[in-house]
Amino acid sequence: MDRGKTYKIVCPHCGKEQYACKSMFQEIGIDAGIGTCLHCQERMILIYNQENDTMAAGKWERLGVNK
Repeated sequence: MDRGKTYKIVCPHCGKEQYACKSMFQEIGIDAGIGTCLHCQERMILIYNQENDTMAAGKWERLGVNK
């Protein structure tokens, strides 16, 4: 199944590289999404930058949200 373009991200917890696709919400213009690292299983926020067509991962805890 073709899921579209993939974006290289780096887990902010363990530093491992992995790839993510835009979510349905990111496709319609909501720039933030949630993901789980495939290596350390920590939650991260995935921010899509429409201007640069890039995606970056950040720590979920930075937003003040508890697990």
